[in-house]
Amino acid sequence: MSLSILLRDGNHAGSENSATNRFALQADRFSVTMTKTPIQIPIPQSRPEIIDLGVVRPNISVSGVIDTVGLPNSADATTNHMQELTYTLHNTPNTTNYCAKKYYVPYKNILEDFVYYVHFSSSDTPIQLEVLGQDAPAGNQHTMPTGMNHTGGGIYNVAIQNASFNLSAGKENRYDYSLSFVATTRLDQHSSASAITYDQTNYSVTRGVNNEGLQGGRDGAGLADI
Repeated sequence: MSLSILLRDGNHAGSENSATNRFALQADRFSVTMTKTPIQIPIPQSRPEIIDLGVVRPNISVSGVIDTVGLPNSADATTNHMQELTYTLHNTPNTTNYCAKKYYVPYKNILEDFVYYVHFSSSDTPIQLEVLGQDAPAGNQHTMPTGMNHTGGGIYNVAIQNASFNLSAGKENRYDYSLSFVATTRLDQHSSASAITYDQTNYSVTRGVNNEGLQGGRDGAGLADI
């Protein structure tokens, strides 16, 4: 799973508010939890009633290790002393256009700064978390959540809820970190459950149909524009 969890402040690329900061996290655990809150009404001497209003609250957690310091050489200053990787991914969750973009493996203070200074805004900075799919077939790029040639990946709009960095004796060169997010449902899913019949026609076999997938990015230069 290492380096298959991507964190960015917008879409991968394209004209629809592409991200300016793109990170590949050294992760060893990724978890999605969906909480629903049906109401149970007890009725004396009778079967209780259940009312399900369809409320769902997805939560995501990511944990792993992160370097304490960045790359040491002066030549690495152009990438702010971070390792540079290139990922070829679909530009947005609902297009088939794709391109190569640079991602960076952050060290502790870089990721901490991202947590401090980047906040979720539906119109300005909807943060995206992408989980790369496995065994992407030729012609498809990593994240095909459902349908033909699906890889099991997913893209979520998220807001950072909690972050922790833990330093242990004897391992001063690396921190153990964990990030917690409140999230939308996957961006390839419908934004509403209206008329869902659970057949393949209700899902995009190319990219997501949820309009939230069009949002992302923010103004100004970022690490990805170096």
